[in-house]
Amino acid sequence: PVALLPHEGYGGDVRGGHDLALLQLGTPVTWGPRVAPVCLPRPRHPLPFGARCWVTGWGHVAENGETWGHWGHGWHLGTLGVMGTLGTLGS
Repeated sequence: PVALLPHEGYGGDVRGGHDLALLQLGTPVTWGPRVAPVCLPRPRHPLPFGARCWVTGWGHVAENGETWGHWGHGWHLGTLGVMGTLGTLGS
């Protein structure tokens, strides 16, 4: 990568949220069966409650030093149902 562009709200602690970043690449990407752009909905078109979506990430899945289930270090991939948006959760 040419540059790592972290979320402006990331403060260095994954528990604080915003723990994501974009990578700026030095060469163009060749699209194929396993490489494709990520299409995100616009804020005014949120996904409906219960819609299934893929989630992925790296790291150690734990809280207070205790690992959650069989997860651990490394890359994780799964599907979840949409529960709401940051603007509507808790309201």
